[in-house]
This record gives sequence, C-alpha cells and structure tokens, in this order.
Amino acid sequence: MAEPSKLLHAPRDVIKLMLEELNQSDREGFKKFRLVSKTCRRESEFLFFRTVALHDKTPSAKDASFAVMRRLADNQDSIVHLVWDLRVGPIGDEQWFYFEIHPALQDMIGNCTNIQSFTWLTHHGTGAGYGHYSAGRDPLTLFHKTQPSARLDVVYRDRQYTPIDRALLSSPQLHTLDINAYYDSSDSFGRSELQILKKCLVEGNSVKVLRLGFDGVWLPRKYSEHDPRVRFQDWEGVTTGKLNFHWQRGDRFPALEELKIQYPHYQFTPDHCNMWARVMDWSKLRKLDLNRGSPRHLFAALKDQLPNLKYLKFGIWGPNPGNSTWDLQPLDTGLPILSAFIVSITALNELRFKSFAYEDFMAALSIILEHQGAHLKRLDISCRAYGMNAWKVEQYMEVLGKAPDLEYMKAKIKDGHLEGTWEDGGRALDPWDKFLSAVKNDKVVPEQKLSKKGEKKATGDPSSPYKGVRDARPLAFRR
Repeated sequence: MAEPSKLLHAPRDVIKLMLEELNQSDREGFKKFRLVSKTCRRESEFLFFRTVALHDKTPSAKDASFAVMRRLADNQDSIVHLVWDLRVGPIGDEQWFYFEIHPALQDMIGNCTNIQSFTWLTHHGTGAGYGHYSAGRDPLTLFHKTQPSARLDVVYRDRQYTPIDRALLSSPQLHTLDINAYYDSSDSFGRSELQILKKCLVEGNSVKVLRLGFDGVWLPRKYSEHDPRVRFQDWEGVTTGKLNFHWQRGDRFPALEELKIQYPHYQFTPDHCNMWARVMDWSKLRKLDLNRGSPRHLFAALKDQLPNLKYLKFGIWGPNPGNSTWDLQPLDTGLPILSAFIVSITALNELRFKSFAYEDFMAALSIILEHQGAHLKRLDISCRAYGMNAWKVEQYMEVLGKAPDLEYMKAKIKDGHLEGTWEDGGRALDPWDKFLSAVKNDKVVPEQKLSKKGEKKATGDPSSPYKGVRDARPLAFRR
C-alpha cells in the first residue's frame, strides 16, 4: 500500500503558495487537485472562488452558476468572503436572468465584502426587470455604495440591438469598456449612438480602457415590425453627423490608459483629431491599437503627446475610398507625418505593424527601426503583398541587428514565417544566434545547402539546430 502524501501536513502558507502556482500554471491540474478529497477542496476554496462567473454558455455551466449563486446569496456561507472578481454573463436566457440572476445580485454584492472587480458581460440591463421580481433591486447602486474602491468592467459586444445602459456606462467606477457602437449603415447622414456613449463616459469620468468597435444596423428587404432594428433611429440620443465623438469646446474626456478603435469606421478628420488632443490628457496612454489603419491626422495631432506609450499597433493598407481618414496616402506627405509621430514616442517597447503593399511596408519599417529599433523589446511585422518576393536571410538579420534588445519577434513576410523568443540572457545574443534559435518554416532558411556529413559549422556551436550548415551569415555579421 502506497504511503499517504504528507503534502497537506505542510504549513498552510506553503500550501497556499503551491496552490497559487498550480492555479496559474495548470488550471486543469488545479481542478483535479480539488477532486482528491474534502480536505483538498477546503484548502483550495480560497482560489477556486476568487473569480465567480455566472453564465449559461452550456447547461452544466448554468447549473453550476445557479448553485454558486445560491451560496453567495447566503451571508452565512464561508465563500462570500473569498470572491474578488464577480462576473455576470454572457446570458442568453432572458427569463433566467431577470427571474433568478438579477433578483439575487443585490444579495450577492452585499454579502461579498472583498470584491475588487465587477464584470458585466451581458446585454441585459442592470435596472429592474419583470415587475416585482426585481422591483427595488438595483445591484449597480448597491455596488457603488458597498464596494466604492472596486472597478467595473463592461463588455458590450453583442447587445442584441438594445439601447446603451446609461447608468452602467456613467458609473464613476467604470474602468474598462469594450463596446460595439451601433450606426445606421444604410443612412448617408450617419446616425449613430456615439454621442450617447461620449456623454456617459464624460459624466462618469473614470474609464481607463476604451475598446471601441462598430456594428451597422440595416434592415433586410423583409422584416417584422417587432424587429428591434426598426426602433434604432427612435432611440433617445441617436444623432446624425460624422461617425466620431463630435468634440465641442468645454468637453473633457477621461484620461485613457488604453485606446483601441476598430478599422475603418471612425472618422479621424483634422479638426476632430486636433480637438481630441486638447480635450483629453494623453500622457497616461500606454497602449494604442489602430488595427490596420494609419490615421495621419491623429498621428499629427498626437505628436509629442504620448510620453508613456509602450504599445502601438497600426497598418498601411492603401487608399480607402470609404474613409480616407485612416490612410497615410499620399505617402510623400504621409510618411513624414508617421516619422515625426514615431520619433516623438520615448517609451515604446512593443510594436505591431502590417501592410498590404511591400513598398509601403519597407518605407514604414525603415522609419520604425531607425527611430525605435534600439528600444523595442517585442516586434510583430507582417506583409504578404501580391507579387512580392520572400525575404532573404540578410533582411531578417538586418531587423535583428537594428533592434538588438528584442525579447520576442514574429515576422510573416510573404510565405516565410519566423518567430523567436529570447528572454533573460537570450536577449543579449547576437543577431545570427537569434536568427538560428527562432522557429522558422521552410521558406526562411540560410541560402547555403547542407555541407558534407560531419563538416563543422563555421560558428562552431555544436548544439545549434543548423549543425552541418555552412556559415550563411552576411559578412558584416561574421566574427
């Protein structure tokens, strides 16, 4: 008979540290540990109930959510003090939400005294639902009252054509908003709910992360009068005009730490960008994600405005006749704007860039490497233009040489894929050794063929995956 494990006889602080590590590195292993015995379940509860998600993605998830909800609604249950992150949604069953989840939320929020974040992932509103079942129960008001230091995160992607919950987005504790704003895609006047959104965020004055996408509202040829899309134009606050925030004198927008805008809908007109640079403090911004776009007017307006920007994602995809404000075209004026913007960033360490045109790609990459190469830690580049040639080894080497401190690089150039990670001591490797250690497909190989069996590689590294390969480094990189 095997000797019983002495693990649970270790000091509780040691056990907690071990379970923390297991929970982070192997979530499935952590769940299996909980199945070993009642003692294992008890000792791991502090982690298992740290994040509680109530949703109905699957029947079993719905049953588990209901069971946990019952426990959290009981202020005598030991787990109510263990919850740090309470998440609601996604929930497709409207009746289950309003008859079960919503009435119990106030009790759960009142009982869970250690909540650090409350995440709303459903299109259902926080206000009252079906009559007396939710009457007088406003979980958001109680959250503000009992958890004033906790953050509110809202993921509002698929709202099922329901109006914005203004109380939710005006919350003084709103930290992260991930939302798709509706606009009338069949209307040349540009009706949208962006003005409602702006008003809510200005009123709350707390949002730190804004990820803004768009969903076009259009009616099919045959539709029912009960179709929720019919009512969109009658929503209070839906206005006409260019698809942007329509900044006005006196506006003051919260200082964002992260901004992501979906390509290519938002209208980055010159006046609008200049006004946005004035109505918001951009010095806090650390992450700017412009997807595939290069809005030149925004780049010009934000020159010298982003001293703490660490992450930038953008692209050059040629002229966009539908919305030219996302373009760098024409490049004879666009590239100098991009260059001045890139030069003005002093803290950048991660950059992602892609282009559909090879000449545009190389022109922008040259600017990036010249002005930011020495500071970059992570680089992700991509270009698969029609008719272009695959890169030679020397071109990968040039990038690695001009960005010597890279910890990670991913390059998709035509059909060639290269991906390398060089953390800790690996960051100090020379460009050739970084190139050799990176994972590559068969389109990224040294030009020389394999030498005769047993011939020593010129670099002299017997552990190299290129053992037996003649030294293919350009002369400038050879020792």
